[in-house]
Amino acid sequence: MFGSSNPVFSQSLLKGHTNYENTLSVRGTFNKALILFALLISTAFYSWYYFFNNGIFNSSYITISAIAGFIVSLIIIFKPNTAPFLAPVYAVIEGFFISYISLYFNSFYPGIITQASLMTFAVVGIIITGYSLGIFKVSPSFIKGVQVATGALCLVYLLNFLFSFFGMPFAFLFSSSPLGILISVVIVIIASANILTNVHFIFQSEKHGLSKNMEWYLAFGLMVAVIWLYLEILRLFSKLQDRN
Repeated sequence: MFGSSNPVFSQSLLKGHTNYENTLSVRGTFNKALILFALLISTAFYSWYYFFNNGIFNSSYITISAIAGFIVSLIIIFKPNTAPFLAPVYAVIEGFFISYISLYFNSFYPGIITQASLMTFAVVGIIITGYSLGIFKVSPSFIKGVQVATGALCLVYLLNFLFSFFGMPFAFLFSSSPLGILISVVIVIIASANILTNVHFIFQSEKHGLSKNMEWYLAFGLMVAVIWLYLEILRLFSKLQDRN
């Protein structure tokens, strides 16, 4: 089992699509991921600078960029051959989204963005380094556990979304109580575990001779997971600051 709860890293990719002459490499995938992150970070810095200095930020920008990013991501997931063209577009859109939501959090918790960014880079660096050195092992049972945990979390978020229409959201998910902080810690761990399984999949894809054309697709999938981790760390740090 080499799959992941991330829909991009599906085990079906390794069935009937292996042993190409021009095959995927781990280095090539990570290089493309770095390109995508460079686009995301550059866009985020630009929009942050523009809106911060002009003072014209509107919270509706968060919703608009989130919807646009979701639509583009669905196209890429269902049409992986579009990744070389649409993954950079997705990175730019997410750059705006990250900037908008970071501005929102920073307005309440000054300095939180630096803390969350450094923590995200540290976690991702530790995961990639640890897996490369053989410190972190990924077994089929571990992958299954991550899939179950992520599926359960998605169900909780979906139920919260539905119940919120009736004025009964799951307040414990967003509170800064000890339970709320514990939940955020667990979610950060789940997000980190997803990144570990995604890195594992990339290494296994090289061994199975997946087509080099899939490098952009897997780089896109890794970026999705890292963005999720950043947002959850941001939420966790905001809860911790509420306790001060």
